[in-house]
Amino acid sequence: MAEIAGTLKERQTAKNALPFGMWGESEYLDELVGKNVVIVGPAGYMVGQGLGEYIDSFDVVVRVNHALPIALPEDYGSKTTVLYHILSRRNHNADGRLTVTKEEVESWDCEWVVSRHEARSSRIRAVGPFLQGRKWTAMDHEFFFKVRKEVGRLAPNTGVSAIAHLLTSDLKSLHVLGFDFYRSGVYRGYGDIREGERADKVNERWHDAEAQLHFLKVLQRRDNRLIFDSVLKGIIDESVGGRTR
Repeated sequence: MAEIAGTLKERQTAKNALPFGMWGESEYLDELVGKNVVIVGPAGYMVGQGLGEYIDSFDVVVRVNHALPIALPEDYGSKTTVLYHILSRRNHNADGRLTVTKEEVESWDCEWVVSRHEARSSRIRAVGPFLQGRKWTAMDHEFFFKVRKEVGRLAPNTGVSAIAHLLTSDLKSLHVLGFDFYRSGVYRGYGDIREGERADKVNERWHDAEAQLHFLKVLQRRDNRLIFDSVLKGIIDESVGGRTR
């Protein structure tokens, strides 16, 4: 992780050279300094737990991909500080495209948007005009592929990428809730998971859950600011046990 974090300061570019009014990555990470942060996933096991008030008590609440608008604030909280997003969806929108629409972007009620795709990518060229005028930045291409190399053959989920990225900041603590790699499905209304569709089977087309569980175990061993809830901790212990690099 030190190697990944060490490249951050070397990557910053003058703000006026960034596309579509993008903010520098360091400007975003600087806002996390000293903060207690929670990242909230869409796992179905949180339905009915009433954790909304607890989630909203954190200094910074991070969500991923299709979490907005929030469907169940009593369980998943009502506050969103940061949204990490791939800027696309699995199913085509009304325009026949896979990228998110202008209307979707305008509906995101959050302070920051962080793109998983780099600033010069085709995804940003398509969606960047919709992001202009708001606080947004992009995960560096080199950073993402260092994380991908640690995870293995397949790309990491947005949530796992976000966890690694958040830990490059000087935040105080990072709590992880609502991530079980879709073992309990997702709450009704999240993203483009269809009724009766198994989210874990959809996920495994692009991502290797076991490899990511191992990566998270390694991250926690390297960084004691990372705190998993009991569900994810149990899954990691069951799947990975004491095996770490």
